[in-house]
Amino acid sequence: MLMTLLASNQLVIEEFSPQKRRAVWRLAGDLRGEGANILLRLWQAIGWDEAVSAQAGVITRYGGYQITLASLVDPVLDLCLSHHDQLRNNAVQILYSMIVSEFHVSGHFDDIEHRLVNKLDKLYMSDTKGDDISRSFFVDNSEVFSTLPHSTQCYEAALRIS
Repeated sequence: MLMTLLASNQLVIEEFSPQKRRAVWRLAGDLRGEGANILLRLWQAIGWDEAVSAQAGVITRYGGYQITLASLVDPVLDLCLSHHDQLRNNAVQILYSMIVSEFHVSGHFDDIEHRLVNKLDKLYMSDTKGDDISRSFFVDNSEVFSTLPHSTQCYEAALRIS
């Protein structure tokens, strides 16, 4: 429900008229930043202990109950394409931990790869996310994936995909 709220058009204050934007900003601020922090804290709370993540050379908490939530790839990907910096960065961290979790549990990330490709195809080919700005945001923020140690099996499996 939180992901649906954060992705809603009602929170995209950039598209409001300048007067309405100022009024909303003064009354409520930008709720997406606060919501993004809550979402990331909740996501990390259901992951494995930080020691396990650090041992695997991963920059964020992964695993735990996160493994059972691969069906959330679609809404997380919607957030990855947000024009709000903090929301987008936190969503990319969540997507990163989903992929790493899937790989460490099953030895591959075929399910998430399939979901990602289908969702990106849908977003860029038929929905409104086909603009160059959204593509640029996604590519720039995907650099978190290059932080995987280059010797890991997960990194090598990712190279085979591309």
